Amino acid sequence: MNILLVSDTHGNTAFLQEVMNSVLSEYDVECLYHLGDFFEDPLQIDRGDTYVYRVPGIYHEGYKSGILDGVLGVSTMGFEVLLVHDLSDVTPENRIISDIIMYGHTHTPNLELVNNVLYVNPGHLKAAVDRGNTASYAMLSLEENRCAIDIFQYGGGILRSIEVEKVHEQLIVV
Repeated sequence: MNILLVSDTHGNTAFLQEVMNSVLSEYDVECLYHLGDFFEDPLQIDRGDTYVYRVPGIYHEGYKSGILDGVLGVSTMGFEVLLVHDLSDVTPENRIISDIIMYGHTHTPNLELVNNVLYVNPGHLKAAVDRGNTASYAMLSLEENRCAIDIFQYGGGILRSIEVEKVHEQLIVV
């Protein structure tokens, strides 16, 4: 299963569409995970048959009013995945039950295994450069209990990669 992971598009649907087109030309993408800022952006582009999971960013009225939850849990291919925009919304209980926490907000791409939880931030697609970081996104390739993640710089090139396997409830870097 292949998943496109993006965050912090901030209305830049042109970048998002370009990334979607590029990824769809190379991968059979089943899902698009959008980690907020702006919640509606993935609905404004041509995604083909790609299913969208999304969480709002901190500036969304639905998030600020409490109408929309800031976290979304997804079980897939043996992994418990938590989608969130801002890590401050992650509770201690979320950290205990999650294998992978995908977050945005910082605009800084990150892959980090901490206390048996893989933290993934795909960066941003707001502009070519924002907050000193070039635009970026992530691709996840999932098999049962195995996950490979590549963070790509917008326009080409892999910035970071990791592959983990879940063995007896432990994530092992392979």
